[in-house]
Formats: sequence, C-alpha cells, structure tokens
Amino acid sequence: ELQKMYNTIGNGGSEGNIGGFSSNLYWSSSQSYSGNAFAVYFGNNDMSYSYAEYGNSFRVRVIRAF
Repeated sequence: ELQKMYNTIGNGGSEGNIGGFSSNLYWSSSQSYSGNAFAVYFGNNDMSYSYAEYGNSFRVRVIRAF
C-alpha cells in the first residue's frame, strides 16, 4: 500500500507530492520477523525499504481504500 501511495500521491506520482509526504521513514503494517517490521523511506527521488525494531518513532499514514 505504501508503494502505491508513493507512486500515485507521493513523489513518484505524475502530479508530484500531493499527499504531502515528508522525506522520512513510514511504518508499514508488515512484520519482517519477531520484534521488527518493514519501514519505507519516502525520499525526494526514491523509495526504499528497511527493517525496523518496534519502539522506533516513525511516521504513519492511514489507508482507507484503493
């Protein structure tokens, strides 16, 4: 879902960053393994994934539907 948001309303979209995403890490709801989840970096010209331990403070975006 975060990748779709980046490609449509984020920096990867044809209209630019209309979703107002900052260049930060955003939590995903996908667990990578016990005690960790995937985090997605929304950069100006790229999007990348990393593993993050629970307890870190990252941004979140609520997704209602696509």
